[in-house]
Order: sequence, then structure tokens, then C-alpha cells
Amino acid sequence: MINDKPHYGFAHVGGKLSLDFKTPFTAWIAKLAGDTGAEVVIFVADKAWLKTRQQEKGFHVMIQPLVAKTGWKIAALKQYLLGEIFGWADLTEGIRVLVEPSTAALNKKQYSELIEQTLEIAATEFDTWLEAPSEWKERHEKERKQAAKKLQTAA
Repeated sequence: MINDKPHYGFAHVGGKLSLDFKTPFTAWIAKLAGDTGAEVVIFVADKAWLKTRQQEKGFHVMIQPLVAKTGWKIAALKQYLLGEIFGWADLTEGIRVLVEPSTAALNKKQYSELIEQTLEIAATEFDTWLEAPSEWKERHEKERKQAAKKLQTAA
């Protein structure tokens, strides 16, 4: 991530590195290093490990009915869900902190767990049915196809 924006590329078998937009990447590295030539850390991970933008957007859309039902702010609901799903760590004298303090820090597997467990929590604790992002996507695709077929038939 460069300034909170992902920069994508990939490594080939044999170690060759391909970067999308090599010139801006090199410029960002120079800017981060500054005049002092400070060290810059580059994070490399298996793409399957990183959460997807679809997971993030899907989760936020998915929890809207729960936000409406509870009256909680989104941040409060997310904290509650993170605590219920990933747990709390006790520091000292009753001070508790979230094990996973933010959805931004979750990897792909954890985000999937967050979505699945949120569906269950909504149903069991709040008597609210939420539509999973994958179900929403399938439903909308089916509706799009039906609308296209209807237009074709009408023509």
C-alpha cells in the first residue's frame, strides 16, 4: 500500500517482478525515502490473502438493515461484530480491547468469516435476515437477465 492506496503487480515464477504503473511506483518510493534515503518497506503477499474490495463493499451494504433495526452507528455495529466474532483481549483491571480492532486489518479469510458470522448474529440475536453479498450479486444478475429477456420479447 502506498499512502493507503494499493499498488498492484505480480511476481513471475523465477522471481521476475512486474509492476502496474512502474513510473508512479518508483516516484512514490523516492518520495517516501525522501532526501535522506530512508529505508522503505514493501509488503508482498499472496493475492489470495488480501481481502477484496467486493468483500468490503458487500459487507457494508449487507449490514445496512441491521444498522436501521438497531439504530446503532455503523462504527458501533462493526465494533460489536468484531468483538463477537474475533473476541476481546483483557489487558488489565477490566480494560478490554478488540482482538481485531478494525475491518481494514482483516485478511480475505477473516473477512469471509466476518460476513458469515454477521449473517448468523443478525438472524439469532437481532431477528434480522441479511442478504449475503454473493446472494445479492446472484439475485441482481438474475434480475438483469430477466429484464433483458423481457425487453427482447417486447421488441
